[in-house]
Formats: sequence, structure tokens, C-alpha cells
Amino acid sequence: VSDFFSLMAEAAARFDPRYAEEGYAYGTEPNEWLAECVNKRLSDVSAAGLCVLSLGEGEGRNAMFLMKRGFHVTALDASSVGLAKARSWADTEGVGHLLETAVVDVTTYPFESTTIDVVVSIFCHLPVELRRSTHAACVRALQQNPAGGVIIVEYYSPRQLEFRTGGPSTVDMLCTAEQLREE
Repeated sequence: VSDFFSLMAEAAARFDPRYAEEGYAYGTEPNEWLAECVNKRLSDVSAAGLCVLSLGEGEGRNAMFLMKRGFHVTALDASSVGLAKARSWADTEGVGHLLETAVVDVTTYPFESTTIDVVVSIFCHLPVELRRSTHAACVRALQQNPAGGVIIVEYYSPRQLEFRTGGPSTVDMLCTAEQLREE
């Protein structure tokens, strides 16, 4: 529990000031991988009524992309500032009814008590053990859904440390594609 509070406090301290600035820290376009997955792999699926759980949503750029396609999005993040910006943007764009936000610890979120069709985790880096347990909880929640579900993730790999262009600075917060498949 104390690890969570320090992790959450660190994340909020890092992102709240960034999200409090004018504009959007990561822009308003969705993550390219997410857009590709939705446009290619979910294009034949009616989004109406489908529930997406987005981990580490920030200011809402991915949620906005999903809501404009009819998905209902529950956005989870450590930053209340980012989620407030996401809420305001959704309301302005007329899709606020499709958005729920929660400032929570994604590692202890009650996934199994929520109907989930899609889990999105774009650069929501967690220490390895917390990532594994969080992913396992997401899989269990999707398995409860009679229709199954989809997980869309993108993380930096340990090779990112060589480039020094962003992402976590410790290998414990990074992962390989093989590790993700195992999880």
C-alpha cells in the first residue's frame, strides 16, 4: 500500500503541473498504435454500448478518439488535473455522456466488478510485479465477459534506455513484447 501511495504521489507530482499548462501535453490526436488497432482490428465491431477501460488516460486524447467512435470510456489516472481536462474536453465535444473518470490506483482497481470489453494501456508504465498483477486482473475481467474482449497496450521496451528520448528511466518499468505475451 505504501508503494502505491508513493507511486501515485510521484505520478501526480510529475503530471499535474504538465497537465495544468495550456493546451495538451501529448496533443489531441490519439496514440498511433491505438488508432491503428481500433481502425483495423475493431472496425467491423459496433462500438455502441461497448465499454473501454483506459489505464493512465491523462488528458483524454485516447478517450476522445474512442468516444467519437461510440465507445463508453472509463478513464483511470493518478492525475486529477489531467482527468478534469479530459472531462471538460468531452463535455465541450458533446461526448461527455460516454466518459467516466476516476483518480485511482490502477493496480488495485476492481476490474472484475466492472463490465469491460476493451482494456487500453498506452504507456501506463508500472513496476514489473504491479504490471503483471494488473494485467492478470484485466484478463480475468475480460474472461467474465461472455463475448470476450481485447487488450491494447503499448509500452517502451528496455531498449528505450539507449535512446534517452522519453519513458521511464529504470528497466523495472519497461517490458518486452515477450513479457507482455506471458502476462
